[in-house]
Amino acid sequence: DTLDSLLFLAVRDDTGNRMALVMDDGRLIRLQVGDFSIMADELLWLVFMRMPRTQAGRDALREYGMRSGSLSALRALYLLYRDLQTPEETDTIRRVITTCHEPFRFRPWMDADTP
Repeated sequence: DTLDSLLFLAVRDDTGNRMALVMDDGRLIRLQVGDFSIMADELLWLVFMRMPRTQAGRDALREYGMRSGSLSALRALYLLYRDLQTPEETDTIRRVITTCHEPFRFRPWMDADTP
């Protein structure tokens, strides 16, 4: 929540309260409030990638991911902690990801992982 708020405030300040960004192709995109929680979660992926791959780290990610609904935490469990969980646990994480999150958020990295 704190990261979400900090992102919101930074974008608001940088855009002069317009909450709009100009894309490379010149299009103007107005940010929605929900966009900030997605951006904050995507930033957390960078933190989760650098965490030591230990049982304690896996347990913390699992608890956080299930409590918060963080796709980045579930992504880390799915991609980085397979050796610390059973195939059934990995399949369950995949089902949670694909049923609880929009495909545009997981398709690029999950499809790359699928044989």
